[in-house]
Amino acid sequence: MLLTSELCIVRSIKFGKHMLKVKDVSGRTLEIPYEEMVMAYIEVCDKESENVSRVSLTNITEDVDGELVICDLRHFRYRFLVVQTGKKAGFYLKQLALYAPYLLFDSESWLEEEDEEAFEEAKRMVSIMRELPH
Repeated sequence: MLLTSELCIVRSIKFGKHMLKVKDVSGRTLEIPYEEMVMAYIEVCDKESENVSRVSLTNITEDVDGELVICDLRHFRYRFLVVQTGKKAGFYLKQLALYAPYLLFDSESWLEEEDEEAFEEAKRMVSIMRELPH
């Protein structure tokens, strides 16, 4: 399955109680409820080879650069370029983990994102985690 995605050049990101609010450089605001998110990770592009890869969760610090990627229940990929916010993608991924700790943050080794059956399994896992007491 081909994923639908959107690249958003971000001006600001706000973490609300129930949703992420992202304002882009054109002034548009995206509101993404945490309950609609399935996974989040950071992608980086090697400038020489142009290969895109995910940053392993064990290597994430607040200083990690790249695109913050969030996949929702519809299998939509939001790609956030955060350079204009003054913070790095690693900072925002760590903040997202505080507000939505039940998301999949490091699923690259077992989840082929384009595989619809695997993505459905990921959605079931996140749903179960959401129901656990906090």
